[in-house]
Amino acid sequence: MYVYRASRIEALAEQLAQQLAAQPPAAVLMPRTVVVAHLGMKRWLLGELARRRGSDGSPGIAANLHLLLPSEWWLRLGDALLGSDASPAWQREVLRWRILDLLDARSDDNALRHFLDAAPPRRRWQLAEHLARLYGEYQVYRPDWLLAWAAGSTTPRDADWQAALWRRLLAGSATQPRVQRSQRVLEMLAAAARAEHAEPVHVFGVSHLPPVLLQALRLAARTRAVHVYFPDPCRELWDYLRSQRALLRAGSEAAAQHSKSAIRCWPASAASARTSPSP
Repeated sequence: MYVYRASRIEALAEQLAQQLAAQPPAAVLMPRTVVVAHLGMKRWLLGELARRRGSDGSPGIAANLHLLLPSEWWLRLGDALLGSDASPAWQREVLRWRILDLLDARSDDNALRHFLDAAPPRRRWQLAEHLARLYGEYQVYRPDWLLAWAAGSTTPRDADWQAALWRRLLAGSATQPRVQRSQRVLEMLAAAARAEHAEPVHVFGVSHLPPVLLQALRLAARTRAVHVYFPDPCRELWDYLRSQRALLRAGSEAAAQHSKSAIRCWPASAASARTSPSP
């Protein structure tokens, strides 16, 4: 895995353009994959790449690029490894109706049953909508909870009724939820052998990712090149910065000189891209 840091997003775009030019696809019509942070970043990056001119001065063209959001990349990867999952049962728009049906069937939890008995229909619908969103977030950020609930455990302890409801949702569907597919994808990535002409993956402008996607990128880096372009704002040159621990070791005089140097450099422009390989 290769990590590129820069204070300015334009410097990262330059690094990406250089890598795309230096690594042509194995086949002429094979698209390159770039994972972007959000839709606004996608539109900006496409225009920025198209604005750049070629080495011969010809007008720039940005074509045959798959600019995907992190969730889109993850879904496509799952479809490529496990086949397409066309079942809508676990989509939020459908899941909320399934949850509402289960809420109408009552619950064994006393606190939840008391709330439902006193709640008007609108409040019950709002609870179903909230739970559908919450289970979706759990699948991304707390898959360990959902897997434990499916196995019969209740973690955390105050979520007993959520665990019971999740098991009822599992029993009512013949298809697997995303969290179980995600575990299978991770297992397949861990067991995959390195491919000689595997398509590189470029991750641009993303400041944070869910744990499951971070793990997927680390595993994917074993079989293909993964380039991460990370915005890291700082007014200093990253290679010249010293940690507080290093300054304390060097003594107070060195610390004072470093402080004066930092003050002199403060108006300077931000650091350009810094590249470092990551294991």
